[in-house]
Formats: sequence, structure tokens, C-alpha cells
Amino acid sequence: MKRLNRIVLIGFRGVGKTTVGKALAPRMSWPYFSTDEAIVAQIGMPINTFVEANGWPPFRAVEQQVIADLHDKSNLIIDTGGGVIEYPENMAILCKNSLTIWVDAALQDIFQRLEKSGDRPLLNDTDLRRDIESNYRRRADLYRQYAQFYVNTSRDNIDSIIDTILERWQADVS
Repeated sequence: MKRLNRIVLIGFRGVGKTTVGKALAPRMSWPYFSTDEAIVAQIGMPINTFVEANGWPPFRAVEQQVIADLHDKSNLIIDTGGGVIEYPENMAILCKNSLTIWVDAALQDIFQRLEKSGDRPLLNDTDLRRDIESNYRRRADLYRQYAQFYVNTSRDNIDSIIDTILERWQADVS
């Protein structure tokens, strides 16, 4: 039997990690934990406001501390920020004893979701579409590298995704 005791959701912003995590948690009877929500609680303001005022490096430092605090937590669904995979020390903590799932979506769907929300800070381009495309392409290999499993919120509905994750979980812990 494998020693897996948590599920970690990775993927680009706007792909549906939060939706998947919040739907999966009650089915697993495990708490849902969002690294972004924990960061907001710690910094006392929305992420986009913090990043605009302080830049990305201070945000990433807070994110690394939030993740470090998870090193011994178990029986948990962890929803991560999109850039978490760019820091190997984050992934060493998150992947330990975890089923790591890449939650993905079509680029057009990501664009529409982020355009509608309007509350996500741009990473390195002033044009949302170019920012999404360049950063998605840059990160895709890292998501692929760390993921043990893949789901796509553009292709499958949430119930199907949750059922598929639960089947994979059962297969991995049996």
C-alpha cells in the first residue's frame, strides 16, 4: 500500500483548481486548504493589491512560508497557486506523500475565466491574452513534470472529474 495522505492540485490560474478542490473535499471527507486563501489571510489584502504594491518576489516569499507550514499536514486537499511549480522547494514539500493532480483547461477558457474575474494580477505582460499564453507555455512542462495525474475542466464536467480522481486515488492507495 502506498503512503499517500493528501491530494495536491496544481495548474495555471483560472483552470478550476478551487472548484475541483471544494467539490473533492467533502467526497474525501477531508478539509480543503487553499494556499492563496492562506496567503490573503496572512498579508491582509487581496493578492493583486499586494503584488501591485510589493511585486512578485515578496508574494512568493509568503507563498513559500505557507507551503513550508504544510510539510507535516495530512488528510487534506491542497489547492495551490499557479506559480507554485516554479519553486522546487515548494514541490518537494507538496509532493511528499501526495497524489499531485494537474488541473488544466483550454487556453481560450482560461482567458475567458480570467477576463471575467478581473482580480488576478498579470505575471509579466500588460496584455492578458499574451500574459496567459506565454506563462502557460513556460509552465506547462513543470506541471507535467510534477503531476501524477491529469484532469481537464474544459473537456470534462466537475462530477466526472471528481469521480475520476476518486478512482485514481483508490487505485493508488490500494
